[in-house]
Amino acid sequence: MVDSDLIVFHGRVLLSTQGGINAVQGVLTPQGRVQGGDLTLLHNVLGWQAGDIESDTPPDFSIPAEPELDRRAWVLAFHLWRNESWRLIPLSLSKLGYFWLSTDQVFWTRSFSGTQRIMRFCGVLVHWIVMVFAVAGWKRLSRVHGDEARFLLAYAVLISLLHLPFIMSSRYRIPFIEPVLVILFAGTIGAETSVSSSSSPSQFLRTQLPHPEIASS
Repeated sequence: MVDSDLIVFHGRVLLSTQGGINAVQGVLTPQGRVQGGDLTLLHNVLGWQAGDIESDTPPDFSIPAEPELDRRAWVLAFHLWRNESWRLIPLSLSKLGYFWLSTDQVFWTRSFSGTQRIMRFCGVLVHWIVMVFAVAGWKRLSRVHGDEARFLLAYAVLISLLHLPFIMSSRYRIPFIEPVLVILFAGTIGAETSVSSSSSPSQFLRTQLPHPEIASS
């Protein structure tokens, strides 16, 4: 990926030409779900949006090369960050909510049908349940394997910080965090099941009744 970008863009791009516009959208449309007048907002502020260069149909206006678009977008992103000032704090909290709690799937789905919105909300409820059990699993892990628990916490913080300047919709969380959440969720369910089976009535009787050899003696 890096090598191909260096070749295609003649050394002007190292990793991606999408970083700049993602940083701009991280301020203007941080939920990552273009709704209502968001496309118009991006055109008014940025002068273009991703669909203009990803479409097979040429746009009605001249567009520079992608590296130049990326450079201009980064300049605008830094300007927006300076202009937002302290408002970056509540913005960051909202973005963390989109990323970790999937609130973008609840509050930013106006363009979807009612059925789709209900299905997405049900999916979010399932995610919240998984999150609760995953947190419980992490706490259990921290009591038994503290180093591994601290590593997972540091990993979660690092991934959050790396995404914070950009769009933080829930779909960006899935490849990085979802496997960890599922593993911790399964660990909690497995541990609770093990505890329940060990405390069944038959197991309780076996632990409470005297051993036959002791009783006969």
